[in-house]
Amino acid sequence: MKRHIFAAAVCALLALPSFADAPATGVPGEQLAKPPADAKVWSITDLAGTRHGQVALWTTPDGTHWSRFSLNLRGFISEIEEQNRFAPDGTLQSMLVRGTTPGGDAAESYSVKDGVYTYASPVDQATGKVRPNLYYVAFGGTFDSFLFILDAL
Repeated sequence: MKRHIFAAAVCALLALPSFADAPATGVPGEQLAKPPADAKVWSITDLAGTRHGQVALWTTPDGTHWSRFSLNLRGFISEIEEQNRFAPDGTLQSMLVRGTTPGGDAAESYSVKDGVYTYASPVDQATGKVRPNLYYVAFGGTFDSFLFILDAL
């Protein structure tokens, strides 16, 4: 009898992963923005000099800041793009992150319209009134999210 209970418990535990939700899939890397020839590009390497990915930054003629992060580290693949648009006073007007990480969809957004901000990240979402010295720090995205905050300080 104990063997049957033990066998049933083991079967139940083994079945749990099949009931769990798989991570949401984001936009595949081949559908993300491609850096132009004049983009600033840095390679991501290990101490032995093996290349594992790259980071690219560029600005389009309309002033939109773009960044692209690609990393393949022992099969853990991240492909992320980020788009930042700024208001004439230099404040962040909108941010859009697309792509995938080992944890799933990297989708994130932030926008300001009529004095109200709205954001949605993989972990939360909110809306509120814009006020001075209020900054949005991305949950994910690329390091480009932090550059405009550093510039503001």
